[in-house]
Amino acid sequence: MKNWRNFLALHQLTQRKPTAERQAIQNIIGQADFSDSKAFQSALVTISKNASISEQTKLEISQQFDGADIFTVRQMDRQLKRVKTYRKKIEKQITTKSKFKESIDGKIDRLKAQLENLSLDDPKRTKLEAQLKEQKAALQRTKTEIQQLQAKKSPEIAFPLRNGFIAQLNADGSRSVKISAENFTVRIPHNILPFSGGKDLRIINIAFSYLALRTQDIADEIFKPALLNNAIPNKDQRDTGHLILSTLGIADTQIVSELQIKQVQTDLARLTDSEYGKSGREYLIDLGIYDGIEETLNMEQFTTALTFIRQNRQLRSEEFYSALKEFLTTNEKK
Repeated sequence: MKNWRNFLALHQLTQRKPTAERQAIQNIIGQADFSDSKAFQSALVTISKNASISEQTKLEISQQFDGADIFTVRQMDRQLKRVKTYRKKIEKQITTKSKFKESIDGKIDRLKAQLENLSLDDPKRTKLEAQLKEQKAALQRTKTEIQQLQAKKSPEIAFPLRNGFIAQLNADGSRSVKISAENFTVRIPHNILPFSGGKDLRIINIAFSYLALRTQDIADEIFKPALLNNAIPNKDQRDTGHLILSTLGIADTQIVSELQIKQVQTDLARLTDSEYGKSGREYLIDLGIYDGIEETLNMEQFTTALTFIRQNRQLRSEEFYSALKEFLTTNEKK
């Protein structure tokens, strides 16, 4: 059903595109297997590689569907480059229109000055007044066009990577993934650094696990040292993010999907239980995962908990926390 809605939205978007682009996209839609759950994702990837479709259209499509075709660091960087190019194009158009507006302002001032020097019955007045009216109309059109361009110009070079997560290019060349709901940013180093693809990928994926843990108020207990806003995660923090995903059975060889993000959020929520009304830290202490006195994480217990969560997803929510605690207590005594 979601496949069909997405394809319908994509079809509607093509209606205002030039003929060549519209036909190229509709051909891709026409060749899609609507019964395949990955059909829409595959169509977006095909669109991103199609030379007949402009970079601007590719940008619009990716923005509308929250980066659904972005799964590698290279694809993310390419999309940021598209946003940057589009932003520069808008800025150039604004500059051109602003200069044209200044030119019209000058013409209006000169026409007004000429009219002030004419008597009321001068035959030239009618022609000058008509010219003035025409220039004022042109000025209003130009102002409207500038406002429309300003509205199109994003304040940042950024795009929606996943629902609630924004990929952003910073002024110093570094990249960031911003968690919108938390106003928290994970920073990625400059993209010219060599052999950093795997490192960058793990940093991006940290954002998804971090939000799930922060929602449970246990992020600072799991990530040691605690992740700092707008900082680049160190190796220990990246390893923890990798451990979480891999133990939950989610391969982090690419930027994780919307579906996988939801699975991570569901899984990590199992570490706490609102029924007992404790804080996130108290739950971790209760499970033997965290030492409240030493303020240290028992990585073995944490890994065991994640493994239990992955293997017992079928357990009902009201039974889960007690079963997890019993399993971890038994495991700790061995």
